This record gives sequence, structure tokens and C-alpha cells, in this order.
Amino acid sequence: MRRSVATFLLVGGLVLFIGLGQADREDYNRVKNILVEDKALSVLHHHDWSFDSERRSKIMQSWMGPFRPENVYAYIECVDQFSGRILFRKPSPPLTYLWISNDSNYIVGLSEIRFDNLVQLVVFDRKGRLVKQRGIGAREYELTKSEYDGFVRQFPAAAASLLSRDGIVLFQGKVFINPTSLGVLGYSNEAWDYLAHKSAPSHFSANFSESTSNWVYWYKRDDPGLQLTYKGKVLVGISLLDPKGQRFEIPISEELGR
Repeated sequence: MRRSVATFLLVGGLVLFIGLGQADREDYNRVKNILVEDKALSVLHHHDWSFDSERRSKIMQSWMGPFRPENVYAYIECVDQFSGRILFRKPSPPLTYLWISNDSNYIVGLSEIRFDNLVQLVVFDRKGRLVKQRGIGAREYELTKSEYDGFVRQFPAAAASLLSRDGIVLFQGKVFINPTSLGVLGYSNEAWDYLAHKSAPSHFSANFSESTSNWVYWYKRDDPGLQLTYKGKVLVGISLLDPKGQRFEIPISEELGR
């Protein structure tokens, strides 16, 4: 039976954004396989959102989410092309785009799916180490530093829980809170009310959009133009194109609201 849109939005932390997205006729329930290869690696992603919805939702909305060993619904498998040896197989979020870096050292996965999915970006190295994970939404809560300090004073438990999930990011002197992190943790009406009028476009791009429950459109679908940014030999960012073809960058290490 289809979960109501209102219920999902509350659980997913997006109840304050009702009416901003395109309507979905039914919950996302597809099976998808993506295979990408270069001379060194063959990488397969598989996800199946067609079964076991109640258990899947509990796993995906929990601590560690899609990276829990109990996640049997989605994975990434990386194979060495020369030896045929499986380098790693890891549980993952459901992805819609997969990419191997030019040096074959990194695998980047992007996802437009947000139904039972809080992670839209993953980066693995070729050994299977999770280098980066991030949720992406069309909108965030934007606070000044003084407004954020007030939030912490009034709702210390909520702030502590958000910090434990890296749900608070500092950028150019402002504080941004991911609404999906709020929904998973669950807060009082007073905490929601404090943030109710702080909604703003994503600080990565104002060109992102969402449907009511299934999709977030945040990269150029036909060719995201993925590039990796290095400082010396250290990976520091992922650069890509938004839906209108404008380039933005997601840092590997973001400044968190500690």
C-alpha cells in the first residue's frame, strides 16, 4: 500500500517544503543496473527498490543508512580487469549515475533518487574505502551564526544529534542545515518552528529541484561533466554540472558546525 505523501515528507524531514516539488504518482519501486568500465576496472551498481519496503525504509533511514551490512537492496561491486579479482563489494545508496576517474583510483556515484534514500553522492577509492558521502536537496535551512547559536541554546539535543550526523555545514559565514537529517532524527514542533522560515536554495546551486517524494534533480543528466579537484596529490573536491549546465564543487572535507 502506498505510503501517504504527507507521512513520507514528515519522516524524510521535508514537511516544510510541501508544494515546492512536482507530484509523484507512486513511490519509486524500480530495479536498476549500471555498468561502467575502463582499462583497469569494471564497476557494477545494482539496486532493487521493488520489494520489502517497510524493512528497507527502516534500514535506509537509520544510523549508517545505506552503508549498513543489512542493506541487501543496493550495492557497488568493483572488479580488477586484469586479474578478474573482485576488489570490493559494498552496500550503497540507489544510484542513477556511475563514473570512474581517469586514473582509475576513484569511483563516483550520483543519485537522483530520494525515496528511502538520504545519500545522493558517494565516492569510493579502488580499495573500497568510502571517501565521501553526502545528501543533496533542492533546499536547506540557512541561518546566520547568531541564529544558529540561538538554535543550539534552545534545542541542544537537536543540535547535538545533527552534529553527530554531520547535518550542519558552515559556508561563507552562514550555517546550512540539511532538512532530511532533521526528519530522520525527529524533533519537537518548537524546533521545527524555529527553522520554519529559514528555507533557502541549496548553497551549491539554486538550479536544483525536487519532486514531492521520489526525485531530486541536481546534476546534468546527460553528462554531469564530473571532474576531481586535487591539492597536490590529495583529493579535495568533486566538480560537476547542475541541471542548467552551471559548474559547482562539493568539497571532500566540509566545514562542519562543531
